Amino acid sequence: MPYAIEKFNFNPFNCHGTFFYDDVEDPLSFQKNQRSGSYIDELGRFVSLQGFLVDRDGSVVDKDGVKRFDWRQFSQFGGLMPKLYNYYGKTFELQEVMGVFDRDEKGDIQLLLGKDERGKDVYVDKAGFMVNQKGYIVTRDNHICTREGKVLFLKSQLKNGELPKIFPFTRFNINRVLGEIEMDPGGQPILFKNEFGETIDRQGRLVNQKGFLCDKHGNVVDVRGKLVFEKALLDHNGDIPEIFRSNILRSDSQSSLSRFMSEIDRDQRFDDSGLMKGQGST
Repeated sequence: MPYAIEKFNFNPFNCHGTFFYDDVEDPLSFQKNQRSGSYIDELGRFVSLQGFLVDRDGSVVDKDGVKRFDWRQFSQFGGLMPKLYNYYGKTFELQEVMGVFDRDEKGDIQLLLGKDERGKDVYVDKAGFMVNQKGYIVTRDNHICTREGKVLFLKSQLKNGELPKIFPFTRFNINRVLGEIEMDPGGQPILFKNEFGETIDRQGRLVNQKGFLCDKHGNVVDVRGKLVFEKALLDHNGDIPEIFRSNILRSDSQSSLSRFMSEIDRDQRFDDSGLMKGQGST
């Protein structure tokens, strides 16, 4: 997948409650019912102030009851799901790109059919915003955008219509995708060529022109050869997305916070479908 680095591969609609809305253009305008001092959705399930399904501890769960996020991951954000990053390091709220929908008896969102300005059949939400098959608001070119039309993710940056989930607690160590290289006085990597004319590092491993480890297809891989960034996500110089070069995300360390997050990470193993391993849907 093009965003193999992110571990939280989930669709937020599967973790969102069923609501009636006062304003279909505002996903936070859902009617906030309460029971025993806690918010509940129309089906009586506990939800957060943002409308996400939670268990009694405040951990986010999906519609099948599978825990997606431990409450401790959100504790430093007042118990709320924090803003995410796009590939350029810009922050956004998930609700900014989520359409508003009714749900069927299984809890799945019901996409509506509409027409774009060219008369082409498209999916829309209840307010008429164009959405993709996953329920995210999109432009006519299927780039994910806000209701105001601000593009956050290009279509080429999506996987089957799904956007990458890059959180403040997402960990990334750039040294795991860098070859063993030296830099010249101008800050450019000093690279070598093998007998086949391929660019390599000092250990003879394939690297691109920016010094990132890569496979024969130009995808960036880690020191174990595992795919991290597909070539389509790199810029024309071979650089990885800006958010992973900006020192915004946490790298591996021996700090107490890092050890704590590692403990949570070990408990959260997801397969390619986005389900936590060992816990299928019911």
